Amino acid sequence: MALHWPSRFPMVTVTALRLALLAEERRAALSHALFRAFWVQDGDLNDPQTLEAALREVGLDASLLERASEPAVKQRLLSNTEAALHAGIYGAPSFVVEQHHGAPQL
Repeated sequence: MALHWPSRFPMVTVTALRLALLAEERRAALSHALFRAFWVQDGDLNDPQTLEAALREVGLDASLLERASEPAVKQRLLSNTEAALHAGIYGAPSFVVEQHHGAPQL
């Protein structure tokens, strides 16, 4: 799989982020599908067809796209974004790694 600089950059990913929240236990798989769509296939993550294809690729129902505009989903993304900013996190993807001091507990 060859990565390519996308023809559209930066990309507005609000709907894709909301879909990731809705994907629950399939979030990692959907994230991989969305990354492939954008970085390998030069897909438009604002295009409903691209998003639906990523959902189907990982076994999720395309109807999740309709749910992405629900107020509760919008608020969840907003809350997550505010928590990330408060923690000093910006950009996507981002990861938080906990550090434990001392000997590991077995």
